[in-house]
Amino acid sequence: MDKGDNKVVHINLIAPFLPHPLYGKIASAVDVGTLVLFGSLADGTETGFSDVDLLWVYPDGLPEREVKRVYVRLSKVMLLYDHLQHHGPFMASETSLRRRSPLPPEALTPPVVLKGARRISIGGW
Repeated sequence: MDKGDNKVVHINLIAPFLPHPLYGKIASAVDVGTLVLFGSLADGTETGFSDVDLLWVYPDGLPEREVKRVYVRLSKVMLLYDHLQHHGPFMASETSLRRRSPLPPEALTPPVVLKGARRISIGGW
């Protein structure tokens, strides 16, 4: 991570450390945008109690009905992995992510990209 101007942090996304059967299912749930996986499923330290930590960054101007449709699709895939999943996917448009990210930069560890851009910019923390 390198700090930019105006309290925006630029995060370089990395490729997955190890293959996982869930990665393809998650990626296929999204047609556009960037999918960032983080936490134990991303770094290979998952246990039987692990959940799916996922951030979907969608393009500005994506119709609300499409955002809702993808949210439902991602949620269903996440629940396939962990039926006790205690949160859904975190989501933000590209512009809103730069203004006020739903997550602090430190939470996106490791920042694994499953689909989309290789760098994201987040702000507000």
